[in-house]
Amino acid sequence: METWLKGENEAEIQVKVCPKCKTPIINTQRYSEYLKKAMVDIQNVKKRLNGSPEANREMRLQLWARILLLKHHHISKFSILFSSALKETESRLEETKWDVERGRVRQSFNAVILNSITSKVQILEHIAKIFVSGTDSPEVQAQLSFILDCIQRNEVHVTNQEIDDIQMEISRLKRRILSMFKRPSVTPAARIQHIEKLVNTRNRYTKAIDESVQEMMKTLESGIKISEFKCPNGHPYIITECGGAMQEYTCPEAGCGEKIGGTHHTLIGTNQLASEMDGARFAAWSNMANNLGNYDIPM
Repeated sequence: METWLKGENEAEIQVKVCPKCKTPIINTQRYSEYLKKAMVDIQNVKKRLNGSPEANREMRLQLWARILLLKHHHISKFSILFSSALKETESRLEETKWDVERGRVRQSFNAVILNSITSKVQILEHIAKIFVSGTDSPEVQAQLSFILDCIQRNEVHVTNQEIDDIQMEISRLKRRILSMFKRPSVTPAARIQHIEKLVNTRNRYTKAIDESVQEMMKTLESGIKISEFKCPNGHPYIITECGGAMQEYTCPEAGCGEKIGGTHHTLIGTNQLASEMDGARFAAWSNMANNLGNYDIPM
């Protein structure tokens, strides 16, 4: 029994229990040393989760200041969705004050709750940073509503996975907003449509998709030499720099998984040029292109 108590669930901090019936072992003189150690570990964990009153009060004051700045941000004036989420977060913080219950003063907040509120405030700050006045299209509002709904679903705790997913959705929102302002007449319409398709899809927005969108938007801004190709399933992608294939990747389109790109300026055999995107007849790096096959030069 002593060996079991000493080695039982060393990676977990919990009340010791009987290995047979799982009844908590609370009061026994024989094993008091092990029980005391377990209780000390539990108390230390509670202290870390609850945080010190001084640190909690300081964190709470900082959150109030950040929320006040958001209330004066222009997005709060024209986005009802954002204002509603901010008000709910503010109310949650208001509940963390000291209060009186049945004649006793109790602390109704701890570090776990404050960290959860902090995560939500950070998300609201990210949204406010990228939001531009006038971006009130149905697509943008739907994406904004989805993100704000996600951060309000769980009142107590936001997991790291949820934060990562929300950050990717914020990236999608950012690309969606930027795409609304990247419509000069010289921009290939098909390329813009493909960007919008990637950011407007209801599929999960992944890092691979976001990187693909970023690359396409960079080419729109800088006009650098690119080639546009299609994977075996017809999903378009781009190759920048010299326009020649130098690496192999996986198609970023959700559920596709086909290989794209190539090596040594040689495209994978199953891929092909996406002429419909920009009207090019040859890849930017090819014998024909290098002989000016992609350009109409008056003689």
